[in-house]
Amino acid sequence: TALLESGDWPSEVHQSWRDKNADRLTREGEYVLEKAVSRYIGDMPFLWLDIPDMSNRQLVERNTIGLLSRRIGGVEAASPNWLGHKADREKVRTSALWNVMCVDDGYDPKYLDTFEQLVTRVG
Repeated sequence: TALLESGDWPSEVHQSWRDKNADRLTREGEYVLEKAVSRYIGDMPFLWLDIPDMSNRQLVERNTIGLLSRRIGGVEAASPNWLGHKADREKVRTSALWNVMCVDDGYDPKYLDTFEQLVTRVG
């Protein structure tokens, strides 16, 4: 929705985007927007961590989101031109994160030891 609000998209796409019952032809009209979303995400930097233990994966995911969330302090604010400022979800706009799960949960600083071990294995 943030990308939809930031661009000059056809009115049909604005109307159909949330329509769960839109027909195939309507969905095909949204293809250009879908490609733009994929391009936007593809341009983002990522750090891939191999976390085979599901409990560690959940620990790192939940606590990293809590650490970064602007809803409860966060590390730094989103840049003024961050696309998420135009998102329809309030939690995206106020957390400065695209993921809205766990943005109000905070974090346990002890998780940083596990995170450091995982990052060190990547390097």
